[in-house]
Amino acid sequence: MVKIALVVLWRPLCHCASSGKCTSGCWIAVRGGTKSPGEFRTSQNWIGGTRPGNAMFVLPPPNEVMTCLGDWERFIHEDTPSIPPLVKAGLIHVQFETIHPF
Repeated sequence: MVKIALVVLWRPLCHCASSGKCTSGCWIAVRGGTKSPGEFRTSQNWIGGTRPGNAMFVLPPPNEVMTCLGDWERFIHEDTPSIPPLVKAGLIHVQFETIHPF
């Protein structure tokens, strides 16, 4: 059941990583109707602080997002028998949030 959920939930995101653009209408809700929905971000983001230099966490730069998503997609499809499926689902989610491509 967990494996089916992984396939259903992550297939659209894998398409995004492969194609460079998300076409699903659901991304409007993720990104916001006025913020280029479905487009990968083009500016540097960070958490905390007033600039990357004093931030608590700095996201990957926009020019590295596609590489990060490619690595992320490989991990999704990689056979990882030593990682329980539910743990893998959590890791997949955390890594996506860490990349924060939109």
